[in-house]
Amino acid sequence: MGHSTYTKLYDSFVAPITDYGSAVWGFRCYSDLDKVQSRATRFFTGVHKFAPSFGHTGDIGWVSNRGRWKLNTLRLWNRLITLDESRLTKKIFIWDMKEHNESNKSNFCAQAKQILCDLGQKDSYCKLSPFDIDLGRKCILEREASHWAENVNFPKLDLLAKIKSKFGTESYLQVDLDRYDKSLLSQYRYGILPLEIETGRYIIGGWIENTEFVLYVMRGQLRIKFTLLLNVQFMQISEPNS
Repeated sequence: MGHSTYTKLYDSFVAPITDYGSAVWGFRCYSDLDKVQSRATRFFTGVHKFAPSFGHTGDIGWVSNRGRWKLNTLRLWNRLITLDESRLTKKIFIWDMKEHNESNKSNFCAQAKQILCDLGQKDSYCKLSPFDIDLGRKCILEREASHWAENVNFPKLDLLAKIKSKFGTESYLQVDLDRYDKSLLSQYRYGILPLEIETGRYIIGGWIENTEFVLYVMRGQLRIKFTLLLNVQFMQISEPNS
């Protein structure tokens, strides 16, 4: 199954359930719902639950739950401000805005204002004007890409940080690789692939200059080779006198 098909299935059958009503409650964090999307990305990349989350989320390139919920809040905002003034829903919306301005900081309008301000669109709130959802999606993706770049630099993801410079769907997830090959590549990129070591030579005692370590993973036409040149010091061990 390709990336586009898998994404379409997730957006059609999973996201509508986890995002139901999120325009109203989506300003909070829900770890159980975040685990659903994390499990979906891990399943597609073929890694276990202990894999670094910034690895598979960065490679698959999906908007986070929080990002989608913000967009849903903005969609509801656009619908509410375009309603006719005689509608009961519009009257409740105006009342909610007054409640926010006076005391309440946790109602819908307060959260919508916070999102618009974060995106640099405070005028949309003050003037009660519709907000461009496409612009909002672009801004949210840029913020999530920036957050990913700030957090990808830790030891386990050293290799990924060197070969991947920006957040987004990777090409190896879009080509026709079977599940096992895709899993091997993902584990290799995230620093969690078990590797067997073949040493170039073996000497007891003293120093070994420029010892070559060759690491291989073989499966069909997929061959990963990683070579290290190391200086290794061995301790001379004397046999006990008989």
